Amino acid sequence: MALNDEIKQVTDNWAVKLSTDLLDSLNKALKEGGSTNPQTSALQFNPVITTTNDGVKVEIVSNYDYWYWVEYGRKKGKIPPSEAFGKKWQNKLNVNANKVIAEINLKRNGLSKKPRKLNYDKSVKTLAFLIARSIGKKGYKARPFIDRVINDGRVNDLAEQLANVMGKNLVIELDINGSN
Repeated sequence: MALNDEIKQVTDNWAVKLSTDLLDSLNKALKEGGSTNPQTSALQFNPVITTTNDGVKVEIVSNYDYWYWVEYGRKKGKIPPSEAFGKKWQNKLNVNANKVIAEINLKRNGLSKKPRKLNYDKSVKTLAFLIARSIGKKGYKARPFIDRVINDGRVNDLAEQLANVMGKNLVIELDINGSN
């Protein structure tokens, strides 16, 4: 097997395992943080490996940027855009906006008032606004999940595996880029 093929195989295997473990760690952090959502995160981590004359670059790319807010949290005070919690987000998580709004109204008004029915689009917009407003008021507590994956010795394992394949000592640099 050619050297480049061996390097690609080692980095591919490592990056796929890292992507899977990041998702598992994210879901674990959300559950530990009190998430009662029975679904796993819709977030996916996908490896992108680029080989150049200078070296090999392994990037883990996510399909959504909310991993950043899970990892680092969000201070209270500024309301996030409610569009982020709109129809697309609610459909992805199978949220029934009419049902949630009805439950909120029931808790707020009790049985004394008959809740008014909102059409679907109005319910979606109302729920998105309520979620965004709540995050703006309370913030969002950080639930770090990256460190427990990155700091488990796997980076050193990659360096050792590549050093064995290449017959050289290696330096590996980590860069965790946030979306904001």
